Amino acid sequence: MEPVATLSLMKDGESRLLCSVPAVSRDTLVVECASTPIGVMRFVGTFADKQGRFWNRPDISGGQRVVLSGVLTVVAGGRTVLSRRVEFVYREGD
Repeated sequence: MEPVATLSLMKDGESRLLCSVPAVSRDTLVVECASTPIGVMRFVGTFADKQGRFWNRPDISGGQRVVLSGVLTVVAGGRTVLSRRVEFVYREGD
């Protein structure tokens, strides 16, 4: 089964866009969304836990932890309009 990536953009509604097949490994995630209203979006990041089992780690229990961090870039009209470091956290549910 191939991984699937979608991008949700919200401003006066919601748009769901299908992105190219993401590259996923033990420690890396690369996703590119070429056909967006704001330009080509690309995320290149690394997972904090190389085993992919962050929900079983005792240092996360009851709290939250950064599980993925990387750089989000948007290119429009041949120039970079955004390049920002972003983090994704895992929060234990109720």
